[in-house]
Amino acid sequence: MKTKIISVFICTLMCVTVFSVTGTEIMDSNKGDISNFTSENPTDAPWDLLFEIDVAAQTGAAGRAGGEFDGTYFYTTAWASTLIDKWDITGTLLETFSIAGVSGLRDLAWDGTYMYGGAAGGTIWEMDFDTQTLISTISGSFESRAIAYDSDRDVFYCSNWNDPVSVVDRTGTVIETINLAATTSTYGFAYDTYSDGSPYLWVFDQGAGADNPQFIHQYDLDAAAFTGFSYDVSLDVGSGWGIAGGLFLTTDYDTDIVVIGGVYQDSTESSTDYIFGYELCDAPEPVLSDLDCSGELDFVDVVAGSTVTGTITIENIGEPGSLLDWEIKSYPDWGTWTFDPESGLDLLEGDSLTIDVEIVAPEDPETEFDGEVVLVNSEENADTCTILVTLVTPVSQSVTFLELLAQRFPILAKILELIF
Repeated sequence: MKTKIISVFICTLMCVTVFSVTGTEIMDSNKGDISNFTSENPTDAPWDLLFEIDVAAQTGAAGRAGGEFDGTYFYTTAWASTLIDKWDITGTLLETFSIAGVSGLRDLAWDGTYMYGGAAGGTIWEMDFDTQTLISTISGSFESRAIAYDSDRDVFYCSNWNDPVSVVDRTGTVIETINLAATTSTYGFAYDTYSDGSPYLWVFDQGAGADNPQFIHQYDLDAAAFTGFSYDVSLDVGSGWGIAGGLFLTTDYDTDIVVIGGVYQDSTESSTDYIFGYELCDAPEPVLSDLDCSGELDFVDVVAGSTVTGTITIENIGEPGSLLDWEIKSYPDWGTWTFDPESGLDLLEGDSLTIDVEIVAPEDPETEFDGEVVLVNSEENADTCTILVTLVTPVSQSVTFLELLAQRFPILAKILELIF
């Protein structure tokens, strides 16, 4: 929509202002140009500690490194192993499990449906934690000790200690790299999907030793620079001795606030690890949908290689007087697709339009194809609409000359019925 929604970007700016006024800035010579640190725990948000869960007290072992929250449960991973712990929101360990085919887990990332585990050797495991099964493996020339999922671009941010960050697509291709430079040993990433300005990557950085600060830093992906908005987790989690682990960002823990949390590996003195969470700032107002769509793309008995057509109807259901800019965000990778139009501008509230869809079926007989067409509000990436697609090629596609004639001349079909 043309009207921007006030969100965490504004709140974050306010948080930075409060932070710089109430905190005491110090310089860390190991952190390059990241200098806006605090030496004390603020009494108000941001960085109010919300929870601190002693992991080893329930698992019976330390060495938990990766962490993530899926909106309902916390998850931790045992370093470079197959073990995954599931925790409820009160901090109770529910179970520890492994997934066949998955090993070497470090940090975790969540895309709203599946969990992704970083592992050494250029591997990202795509996993279904509900069924505890491996969905797919993403492989490439990258390392993923730290990992985060970017829902806006459908990519992953991966890194290993102080290596440059690899931006990886779902095929495993590194489409770009980001040099953080100022960090020492990154272990956890979290992507900020709630900002209304620049997108942010939050970085959990291990100090040069177990007694050094363990900072969460905010990195502006558009500006390609740290913002200076940072916090030392060792000030108030655990004994104060330890190293950074996995990281996550969510509004599902408390819908009124944005929570940033992760795993703090506090093994130096107390031989335990902690799941922690901080209040970052107020949650943005919910995104009201302006985009609606309908249509039925369900095709059966389609001859391989032939063309089928359908339609999608798109409507602006936003506030009175609003204008909708829209586009096709994604569609199945099978077949050849044509949309007319592919995008549009300034669709008035209450108006609708029809998109003509043409699909050239794959050259695969006896196959059922499915997927979805996703449309998006160009001004608000969270405002999407999905149309399900099914296309089935028949078991037998051989057509005789007589059958072709019968299709063209129905009277001939009746004659053939009498003869045969």
